[in-house]
Amino acid sequence: MWSAVVGVFALDQGSKWLTRRLLRERVDEYMLIPDWFGFTHASNKGAAFSSMADSPYRLHIFLAFTVVAVSAILLASRFLDRNDRWGAAALGTLLAGALGNGFDRAWFGQVTDMIKVAAGSGPLREWAITNYHTNVWPIFNVADTAIWVGVIGFPLAWAFARDTGPVAPDGRSSPSPDSSPSLD
Repeated sequence: MWSAVVGVFALDQGSKWLTRRLLRERVDEYMLIPDWFGFTHASNKGAAFSSMADSPYRLHIFLAFTVVAVSAILLASRFLDRNDRWGAAALGTLLAGALGNGFDRAWFGQVTDMIKVAAGSGPLREWAITNYHTNVWPIFNVADTAIWVGVIGFPLAWAFARDTGPVAPDGRSSPSPDSSPSLD
């Protein structure tokens, strides 16, 4: 889990640092796949989709939520089986995402976003504009992606994990009653 936390957190903070250094906010845009995917620089004082951006209590609320989320993730990790690599990776990416955006809010008072995805051209673009009044998904960052990977990945890892019996608080599987050696 910790290698996922360190790796994803470093990738998140590195990409945000590069974005702040190389791209002028709301000016520069580099589309790697024209009309579909690229990078830009946007600051977000709110949460998802800039919600609560104008609230005077936003920082307090978001930082308190980050502390609760990090605590819940760490608690959940204590109950992972030592061999549950998928569950550990999912919780690690979730934790890294929470810490990455939490760090930005604590240090800068806002989150740096840079990944831009659009609905391209043609019928898909027209459908998006007709139904959502834009063809561009809200700009996001590596931490946001990590949060979604963790939120989706952890239940999947849990659902498809092999049942190794109850898990002790130290993270090891407790032997099940029917797995005792036979005396025959």
